[in-house]
Amino acid sequence: MKNIKLIAKSLIVLSAIVSAQAAIAAWPSSQRITLMIASSAGGVSHRFALALQPVISDAFDMPVEIKLKPGAEGTIASLELQNCQRCILLASAKPIKDRVTPRKVDITKDILPLVYLGSVPLVIFVKNGSVYNTMESIIESTDKVSFGIAMNNPLRGPTRKIFTSRKALEVAYKGGGDVLRGVLTGEIDAGVSTADALAPLEKAGKLKVLAVIGNRKSTLIENANVYSPPKINPNMTLNSFFLFTSNNEDTDFRQKVKTVMDSYLISSASNGFKAQFDLHSLVKQDQYKILLNEVLSYE
Repeated sequence: MKNIKLIAKSLIVLSAIVSAQAAIAAWPSSQRITLMIASSAGGVSHRFALALQPVISDAFDMPVEIKLKPGAEGTIASLELQNCQRCILLASAKPIKDRVTPRKVDITKDILPLVYLGSVPLVIFVKNGSVYNTMESIIESTDKVSFGIAMNNPLRGPTRKIFTSRKALEVAYKGGGDVLRGVLTGEIDAGVSTADALAPLEKAGKLKVLAVIGNRKSTLIENANVYSPPKINPNMTLNSFFLFTSNNEDTDFRQKVKTVMDSYLISSASNGFKAQFDLHSLVKQDQYKILLNEVLSYE
């Protein structure tokens, strides 16, 4: 019952957000900016967009519409970006490269990476009271473990390596919010999501974090152990987010977005934003292409 109430409250909040976005969408397209994400409501991309919406709106003195375009692992959002003016795509680079480029969009020509926002830690979690109460219990289990992960999450590959030898069943969801609901309702045994999404639910006793994936602890879930999957680049266990624009986008608009966001990310005004998501900067902003190339070339 408590879980149902929690989900109901979440739906009410999302309904209010959708209503607000509908009001912004009523503005003529020439008088608003579109901030597009390639996932469903409630995931980390959506929360990132909500946090950055007022920053971009204030800088341009123009309303910012957040448009949800989940599905096909980024293809739908990326294709729409090609024919959208004053549009920004907020997404992880890895799934865009892996899933979209082999199809119809070239990340080096059609979509231009503009700003590196930072990288967030991912965690493995279960419902509180689950028989899997440690990472060892999952690793050593002889039963089939069902785990959920967002289909555009760059850690799908590494996560499979963690679970595959345990005869695991992967369930791909449209977004991180759907993964949380899947674990809360008992649809799946375990999930992979970001630390910021799990922290309040763990404090409320709803979910239990088994481990932070990678080589560093999370400031949001300080009591969680760290699990470093063997033979995996530690930088690839973080979800790295970038802002993209279409190559067809107006040059002045593109440059202003970059200038605004670069200034914001190095200022104290962004401290709350970074703390909210436990955001790490793996490289300096002027070196983001080094990280981008590392992310895109990682197998």
